[in-house]
Amino acid sequence: MEEGKNFQEVVDIVAKLRKECPWDREQTNQSIKNNLIEEAYELFEAIEENDDKKMIEELGDVLLQVVFHSQIKKDEGKFDINDVLVNLKNKLIKRHPHVFGDSMAKTAEEVLKQWHQIKQEEKNSILEGIPKRMPALIRAVKVQNRMAKVGFEWESIDEVWKKVEEELNELKEAKTDEEKKHELGDLLIAITNLARFMNIDPEEALHLSIDRTINRFSYIEQKAKEQNKKVEEMSLKEMDMYWNEAKQKEEMAKRFDMVANKYDTPDKEERSRIFVEKILSLIPVTKDWKVLDLGAGTGTTDIYLSPYVKEIVAFDLSEGMLSVFKEKIEKNNIQNIRIYKKDIFQGDFEEKDFDMIISTMAFHHLDNPKEAINFLKNYLKKGGYLVIVDLDKEDGSFHSDNTDVKHFGFSRDEVIKWFDENEFEIKFLDIIYNIDKEKDGMTKSYPVFMVIAKRR
Repeated sequence: MEEGKNFQEVVDIVAKLRKECPWDREQTNQSIKNNLIEEAYELFEAIEENDDKKMIEELGDVLLQVVFHSQIKKDEGKFDINDVLVNLKNKLIKRHPHVFGDSMAKTAEEVLKQWHQIKQEEKNSILEGIPKRMPALIRAVKVQNRMAKVGFEWESIDEVWKKVEEELNELKEAKTDEEKKHELGDLLIAITNLARFMNIDPEEALHLSIDRTINRFSYIEQKAKEQNKKVEEMSLKEMDMYWNEAKQKEEMAKRFDMVANKYDTPDKEERSRIFVEKILSLIPVTKDWKVLDLGAGTGTTDIYLSPYVKEIVAFDLSEGMLSVFKEKIEKNNIQNIRIYKKDIFQGDFEEKDFDMIISTMAFHHLDNPKEAINFLKNYLKKGGYLVIVDLDKEDGSFHSDNTDVKHFGFSRDEVIKWFDENEFEIKFLDIIYNIDKEKDGMTKSYPVFMVIAKRR
């Protein structure tokens, strides 16, 4: 078999290195033991990333450690890789009697129960076989789980909470360093028990917390670079401000994930999420705001925005888009979005009714685009926020290829000129994403810009 041939070649290569390479020849099991842990974590990371190419490499590195350690022992005359393989083979056969024997196990749960029973028969204690050098949180969970299997377990999570509070108070009262170390360990054990009752992997929870810490501090470093500073030149107050800013961005991303999951927004409308995230980061939106969306489309932007405002009046809906939007609203029981089909500029609403207006500059959906321009001018004069999003092209909007619609497009330069002429302040103007469009048989990427304006 090809696998066997390749494996033997690897074993032969390692044996040759042990004879002819000065570094390999000097190594002992003790000197390279940490390499195995390092390679195992690199494999773990590749598995988490679902990176097949990286997994091939890291699995090979872990296998090298197995072969290398075995070769060292062969050179000492203790055992070799064949002994390792025979032991593994016998163990697999023994612990799978439902496959290689007469035992019955029809479900994964029954197999696992049988596996643990066989393992226990091989040991003197239920806690035997848990490595002392295993990461402490993982080791704690394993110890607690094994004790729980024989009935040594808390009856409810309320008892665990009381234990956590008890250990925390004992830590506060500890006087000497030895007492503090002792009580801190007991507190960590209690918290690990709490994690078990919550079905949370404490090791994973801590890793995620460390990742957040790294991300937030990296944001501080990024802000320092933008100001041509070294991080150590920043005041603690500055660093704390950017730390909280990074934390707010995380919370916003988490909320968007919750909205996306709740309202089943498709990945292809990720641009709506980017759009709303930028709005919320630049405008002091509050829960009592009323918003007018003059380019509602299928409503994904409004769905993302709806948890943050009191009401959204959605306009610009063709019959096809209207049915999609209505279905989303009804399916998810969204109460604060009102679909409006009549011409919004015929007196039903006044400029003062809205705290923010979202619009494209295409206005292809209006019978009289000039009415919309006047409405927006008057609205801005009264101090509200106007948010515009459109393609950065001379021909204006995303819908400009459609000859069936009335088009009233602006390029980005024309938008800047329009605001300047009407004495309105541009609070933000930037490209927020790109859209790929096919035209004349070629796909082109068009930058989409967003403008936030307020009265100067």
